[in-house]
Amino acid sequence: IKWLLKLSQIPQLIEVPCFSEGAQSFLQNLIDEFSVDDALEVKKIEKVTNHDVKAVEYFLKQRCQSHPEIVKVLEFFHFACTSEDINNLAHALMLKEALSKVILPVMDELIAAICNVATTNSSVPMLSRTHGQPASPTTLGKEMAIFAYRLSRERRDISQIEMLGKFAGAVGNYNAHVAAYPEIKWPQIAEELVMSLGLKFNPYVPQVCYIEKVLVIHQIRSQVRLHIVQGNLGVANGDLSHLSTKLPISRWQRDLTDSTVLRNMGVGLGHSLLAYKSALQGISKLQSSFADMQNLASVREISTDIFTY
Repeated sequence: IKWLLKLSQIPQLIEVPCFSEGAQSFLQNLIDEFSVDDALEVKKIEKVTNHDVKAVEYFLKQRCQSHPEIVKVLEFFHFACTSEDINNLAHALMLKEALSKVILPVMDELIAAICNVATTNSSVPMLSRTHGQPASPTTLGKEMAIFAYRLSRERRDISQIEMLGKFAGAVGNYNAHVAAYPEIKWPQIAEELVMSLGLKFNPYVPQVCYIEKVLVIHQIRSQVRLHIVQGNLGVANGDLSHLSTKLPISRWQRDLTDSTVLRNMGVGLGHSLLAYKSALQGISKLQSSFADMQNLASVREISTDIFTY
């Protein structure tokens, strides 16, 4: 829909005249009011087409049959596009919204909860270790602060990921675009479209454009290492790890295996969300063991360490 609206704004493309405000509103409403029933209708069409993006195209054509302006340009919904032009933007937008509205807010809650434990126990002594042996005492608050700081750094890195997008056709060269309308500056048009969606434009691509964001998210997720005690994070890291190893080598044009794999990105993020919420519940039940803390006095190595200095 955004592509058709963009095409209508190009003066040289006389086959798609500028839409009236009514036509623009009609198209925007298809986006804003897209429902579960609409999605089921797309899936029904997909059973016939056996192609997800083509099913969406046919769905839009059906919905626009009644509009006198748009019905004249239905074939331009998918003009010069490859499926990945649509998919890479859709995945980037879904991932961007999932992070900003779901994952990051829960991470903020988790960081705040750990910070609260650290503050509450800032003066509670506990035995520390070095090389696996008892060492100078520390505090429970300080040890918890380590995890809060570590997680806050990962949260910052995730929030700074640039979501890239492309719209350059089947092999990234605007071949069909230029063949049809050589006088139009298609790279500029594509950049304007991608940036209007709130994404960063990637000017040099083959057919696919998704690797960077998936790799970075997996690297960050793996560094947290909470999956040692939280099984859902182990599953999440397993899912995202497969994406990060599979997608970079899926570089051939028309390699359809990447499409199947990428659809499971939400599974990894979903398990992450479950793990974060589970960790929040667990942290709320944490209590320091004062009996174990009192054992500090019986550890002779601590006294030896003090006298050494």
